[in-house]
Amino acid sequence: VQAVKYLKKGWLHKLSYRGKGWKKRYVEVTDNLELRYGRMTRTPGNSSESGFELKGVISLEDAEIIEMRASQFRVDGHEDRFPYIFKVSSQRSVSVKHGQWWIYRDYCFAAIDEPELQSWIETFKSVCIASDAEMIDNPWTTEARQYPMFQAADLVPLSKKFIMTTQNNMAHATRKLAEGMNSLLRQLADGTP
Repeated sequence: VQAVKYLKKGWLHKLSYRGKGWKKRYVEVTDNLELRYGRMTRTPGNSSESGFELKGVISLEDAEIIEMRASQFRVDGHEDRFPYIFKVSSQRSVSVKHGQWWIYRDYCFAAIDEPELQSWIETFKSVCIASDAEMIDNPWTTEARQYPMFQAADLVPLSKKFIMTTQNNMAHATRKLAEGMNSLLRQLADGTP
């Protein structure tokens, strides 16, 4: 088992799920494309030792990181408390506390100042670039040399967009099929043709 390498660790404030307020969370970004967040806990009877209580894990493999303005938030009177905010939109995440998997969820985090915010954004960019690089074939294969007008890095956003569009279309079609089946079953139960 290979040890996890931490690319960045530190304190951020995380907006609660229902948007009721900000909670201080210890955040770790790992080399296996995960953002882990939790809180530090004290060991009973020993105030000098602390542990990490994991609250959730967000996949950065297919995440989008967006820098936000505090004016875009209305959080129970806390609008101006954290002006340095970014949003992580991920297709996969899990709440350890609730034992629940999430698909397509947004997470908002706040840094204490502009340099700290930019440091986190740069870390996410480097993680996302590494993730994108794994999605494409080696650009030095003979097939890639046949098309010198395209750089492999230019194709990554296109392939990622194609995958996202396909997944969204499949989810939409599945939802429409379920709605149609539900309507049909209701009609059959009501006795209408």
